[in-house]
Amino acid sequence: MVGGGACGDGFCDAGAGEDEANCPQDCGIGGACAITATLQASPELFNNTFSVSVASDGTITFPNSVVGTLSADGNFFMAPDAGADAGIILATRQGSGMSNAPLKGSYNIMAFADNLNSIGQISTDLTTGTVTFDGADIVNFELTDDLVRRSEGCNTSGGCAIFIDVSSFAESFTATYNVSANGQVTIVGVGDESITGVLSPDASFILLTFGFDNECPNGICDSERVLIIGVKAPVHPLPDNPGQPDNPGPPDVPGPPDIPGRGR
Repeated sequence: MVGGGACGDGFCDAGAGEDEANCPQDCGIGGACAITATLQASPELFNNTFSVSVASDGTITFPNSVVGTLSADGNFFMAPDAGADAGIILATRQGSGMSNAPLKGSYNIMAFADNLNSIGQISTDLTTGTVTFDGADIVNFELTDDLVRRSEGCNTSGGCAIFIDVSSFAESFTATYNVSANGQVTIVGVGDESITGVLSPDASFILLTFGFDNECPNGICDSERVLIIGVKAPVHPLPDNPGQPDNPGPPDVPGPPDIPGRGR
């Protein structure tokens, strides 16, 4: 759990290069407020058995009227989480007889991270990049694209802020991985934490998660949760119009036949 200090005049004290906006808390003039957030597991969300209906277009309807979608090959579905902790549910079909070998090649990834700290700051990060698996047990992360961060929080000096920052970001690291028979993925060697997730049966899609709680390297304690979504990159460049047959253009049209001259 993390908290913050007073919000001051109820408006954000945005710094240079930051987008100023109204304070997210309704403090009032001279009022005091705090941001409090808790990270906790919700196992009850995943211990239920129920029936769903699937339409011909892949639409899934759950008993609570939540509507999701199923991929054309049936290997992946997603749906909103309409519970108290609003979010998104992503799932892959469970594999069988899998190993490290199918997890080979490059995956384009998007990583979403929520970070809470002990001075009342909450940030959401979005990072893109590439993860490459060698088909044996080595994985290389290349996070080389822009980092988009949304932050908000109260500070002890009596102000609060909400801003969006886009900055250049580059990081690479190597780790080892293992794929179990049912498609469970474990990656170790990334700091003190393990990255865990699932691989689709055809190895075209991967979901990874990791997190930590109460790490305090500089006297400020952080807790973080990260979701990584990866799609296997095509081996060859895609055509201009994927799924459309090549258009060779109209056939050559021969000219009129030669007409011999008349005899005299």
